[in-house]
Amino acid sequence: MMMDSMQTPSATRTSPEISTDIHTDILLLGGGIAGLYLLKLLSNLGYDCILIEKDQLGGGQTLQSQGIIHGGLKYALGGNLNAESDAIKEMPDRWRKLLAGGETVDLSNTKVIAKTQHMWSAGKFASKFTSFFASKLVRGRIDKLKKDQMPALFQAPQFTGSVYKLTDLVVDTPSLLNNLCQGVEQRILQGEATAFSSNETGTITSSNVTLSDGQSIQIHHQAVIFSAGAGNESLTNLAEIKDAPMQRRPLHMVMAKHNLPYPLYAHGLGTGSKPRITITSHATDDGKMVWYLGGEIAENGIDRDSESQIIEGKKELNALFPWVDFSNTEWATFFVDRAEPLQQGLIKPDCSYAHNERNVIVTWPTKLTLAPNLGDRVLALIEQQGVTQNTYSNELSRFPKASIATQKWESLFV
Repeated sequence: MMMDSMQTPSATRTSPEISTDIHTDILLLGGGIAGLYLLKLLSNLGYDCILIEKDQLGGGQTLQSQGIIHGGLKYALGGNLNAESDAIKEMPDRWRKLLAGGETVDLSNTKVIAKTQHMWSAGKFASKFTSFFASKLVRGRIDKLKKDQMPALFQAPQFTGSVYKLTDLVVDTPSLLNNLCQGVEQRILQGEATAFSSNETGTITSSNVTLSDGQSIQIHHQAVIFSAGAGNESLTNLAEIKDAPMQRRPLHMVMAKHNLPYPLYAHGLGTGSKPRITITSHATDDGKMVWYLGGEIAENGIDRDSESQIIEGKKELNALFPWVDFSNTEWATFFVDRAEPLQQGLIKPDCSYAHNERNVIVTWPTKLTLAPNLGDRVLALIEQQGVTQNTYSNELSRFPKASIATQKWESLFV
């Protein structure tokens, strides 16, 4: 259910009968995939939780992701399943359980837009990966397709490469956010933490929050979770958390909007150890389709302006699919930072991250697919902290609620 921001009448806001003190077991700050998944998980397990989102739900990295739930094979193209790919190899099966309603977090109302993904290689690159894909490392996780089994785009006679089917899937991120909000809408407030209060041991016992309608409230809690993506940097500074530094790895994403009958969820292989391009497809409200382009084009495009990145996107698609007419395609680009725990050399983290300092847990899922893994890590830390489960009589309906952000493939094409 899409949530609309609620404005509280001024008479209610100034009523002396309404207390500005609220009590909860766990306060979460940040409403992307990390915060919403943790809110749903912990609430379903019996903890009283409140989430504060500064802007709109999913408006940072979550709705700017491609919705890919993968098992790491796209990181293993160098010929080995490294630490990163091994850490997430079970995630597609884990998500299938979530999507079937078989775990504590029920995602059965989430739309799956692709049950499988593909990898393709063309010409001289086709033989490079043949032995790897046939090895015992990936057997059962990938199948080479015959021509008539390939997506329609690759059944064209002009395509002479190889196509492999992966056991990975793609979810619709707006649908995912809506699903996570179901049943906990009243616990998702729009506002910003402005100060933290600690006791003599350094434990943060309460957080001052300014809500979007100007109300100031104090939330008393046993534990607080930072789940704000790039916003974690300012939160850790405010709370004087010393051992959870953040890094940013930028991307320059490309979107191509067209009327072509080719939905595609695939990774195009090049000469390197990671995909040359990653394409996902997203239906728009006007009945068209957006190809969302990631991979090397997004990583290598951070020094290009939008016009130059669009030129590069056109060149790339024309080179990959010379038999397709892209002349009526609309183009857009945008920059996004991947906010993650600091790594030596700013490399990609291997897995999700949850750091406990005093009673603060700083989290980054590092990628959408690892949200369940993050949930496991945070739950273990909550149990180690000894957070108890309580029932409070908080009346939250009078406070402004955060709404779900608009996905980029709608907002960029006006």
